[in-house]
Amino acid sequence: MGLVARPARAAAGRLRAAAGRAAPHGPDGPADPRAAARPEPFTAPRGVDGEDLVELAAARGPLAAAAALNAAGDRGAEVYAGLLNRLVAAAPDAWTADVPAVLATLRTPALRGFYLTAVRAAAHLPGALPDRNLSHAIAGALQLRRSLPGPGTAGEQTDTAALFADEALFGLLAQAWNRPDGAAGLDDVLLPEALAHLHTLADALTRPAEAAAPPAQVPPAGGPQRPDPAVRALECLLDYAAARARAGAAMPADVLDLLARVLAAGPARPAVSAAIGPRLPALHRHAPGHAAGHPALTALDGRPTPAAAWLHTGPADPPLLTALDRAALFASLRHGAGGPAEHLAHALTADPYALGDPAGALTEIAAGPGGPAAVSWLLQVMAWRLDPAWGDIAAGRLHFTRTVPRPATGEELAALTAVWRAALTAHLPPGALAGAGYFAHLPLDDAVWLPLARASAEHTPPHTPATAAERAAAHPGDRDALLLTARLLDRPADVWGTQAVLPYARALLQTAQAMTAHPCPDTVAQLREALINAGEVDAAHTPAG
Repeated sequence: MGLVARPARAAAGRLRAAAGRAAPHGPDGPADPRAAARPEPFTAPRGVDGEDLVELAAARGPLAAAAALNAAGDRGAEVYAGLLNRLVAAAPDAWTADVPAVLATLRTPALRGFYLTAVRAAAHLPGALPDRNLSHAIAGALQLRRSLPGPGTAGEQTDTAALFADEALFGLLAQAWNRPDGAAGLDDVLLPEALAHLHTLADALTRPAEAAAPPAQVPPAGGPQRPDPAVRALECLLDYAAARARAGAAMPADVLDLLARVLAAGPARPAVSAAIGPRLPALHRHAPGHAAGHPALTALDGRPTPAAAWLHTGPADPPLLTALDRAALFASLRHGAGGPAEHLAHALTADPYALGDPAGALTEIAAGPGGPAAVSWLLQVMAWRLDPAWGDIAAGRLHFTRTVPRPATGEELAALTAVWRAALTAHLPPGALAGAGYFAHLPLDDAVWLPLARASAEHTPPHTPATAAERAAAHPGDRDALLLTARLLDRPADVWGTQAVLPYARALLQTAQAMTAHPCPDTVAQLREALINAGEVDAAHTPAG
């Protein structure tokens, strides 16, 4: 925008000087105004770091810093969005203690939009928006947005102001919905006005012309990236309906009617479905009749439906999962892909019978294309979700890990064990149990884990065999530990698996052979033979007894 780069310190000093000029003189001001220093033209550089503005705000208050921003040039530049974000985040209590006063001090729509967006970003910080200031911020954002024309009609600075005003309004309303009923201070005038504005925006999605191709919203460089305001308004209204339901009221009929008209306006649209998807559990829980009466919400037919969006973003909700078409749900599982596998993993670790008989469910999954790999991946994700360490490692592949990483509970481990037993009795095709190898990382009781791990390895070479071998090596007198280790050597997943298992297998054999009277000498011999076959010729020499 034609900003001139100058040293940040000098520029901030000019901002301070501008603040001094903007402040009213007392009665002892210059006798002759012509003798006063002539204001120097100023252009704010992109390199300003805001250090001196923070000091100015701390020394003289937010209104002085706001006046300094007024006096600077190129006031529509997005650099001021960053400055105001920093200022408000540094002292949210001061900058949000009197929102109307700050808005009145800022002279341009762009600066007001930047300020309100900064307030929205800091709304969760301690001390932010005391008393009725959330209501004042919402009213300010609504008034600002209504005062501006639509995008593309009045120049780049006005478009920027409108964009920031939109984002501020949506975010501040979200804060209001998340507060206890009535705590946001939205009175009987402001709340209907805000809802009417949202309905006006979202109504664009109910018209077939817009449904075919919703307008692309491309923000100016440096502005916040967000979808079409109509979609954001729909999100905001659905969140309002969910907040009403949490407070014990019914979901508003006008919001549900709007949603029905949006669904009827045309084929599934990715942006609209992405907005509805994460809110589908609340709709299913609090408005079950509406959800059941609109199958477009829960359809899984290859189109970008709300249910398809929910499967890939969450949040997990087992009751909604059981409302989806079972065959389509199982067909959506793909090895290595998050989303559907995470939903099933969450449901099965909460209740192994959430989808009926777990053996039957796993058999259905395995019967489809790529089915064995999908079952293996499901078991792997079940382990990952219950292991905080693996949850962190897998964060790039899983879309929604547990909210708070924590050790698995006894109930979750019992559910996983029940699913594992069901998988072993389901006569699944080879390869389906590889993911169960990750169960070695979980705090399952060894008396439970060892026989299941041995049976699982006999079916399919497990992933992470070294972990299984290390765990088995601690039980030299256990038959299942010896057989498991021998099986890991006899049927490795790959050559690297064998190399990783060998140190633990050698140590296990040496300890077992050193026992005075081993309870299972035949299994010791099997492990010894497996080591010899793996190239460990020294194992052929039985130690003198």
